[in-house]
Formats: sequence, C-alpha cells, structure tokens
Amino acid sequence: MPSDKPVNKQIYRKVYILADPGFIYPFIPGTIISYFVEKGDVVKKGDKLFILEAMKMNNEVMSPIDGVVKKINFPAGKRVSKNDAIIEIE
Repeated sequence: MPSDKPVNKQIYRKVYILADPGFIYPFIPGTIISYFVEKGDVVKKGDKLFILEAMKMNNEVMSPIDGVVKKINFPAGKRVSKNDAIIEIE
C-alpha cells in the first residue's frame, strides 16, 4: 500500500572533470570572432584566450590553467562545434 508521505530522493550530478585541461573546447557551438593570444604566448589561469560568438552573444573564453599556447587549431571567423579543440596549452 503506497504511503502518503513524500519520498525524499537525492539527485546527484555527475562531476565534470577535464580529461586534459590543456585542450580548450568551446562550451557551445559557435564562431570564433577573435583571439587574444598567439602561438608561443605565456598565459595564466583566467587570461582571455578568444571570443566565441554563440546564440547572438560574444563569450570570452578564459584559460583554465597556466602555460604556453602550443597550438591554435582554427582561424578567426571559423565555425566550431562543441567537440573541437580550439587551443592547446602546455
């Protein structure tokens, strides 16, 4: 027989852990408007890397780690998907 009391259910979210924080992916598909860095630049955590236009908004993407920009994989003006590694930092 069912109880009239509400059931307490806890919802657990899966923790998002970057497999390799040196690969910078867009959080949403969009177009790269411009870069703030070039190959060989030293960046610190929180530095601006590039502007991604998505859903009619310009989003500044920041570096999650300290390091050196190893590679920029797409030119400005290129449309990218969520699974594209835009910048590599080592």
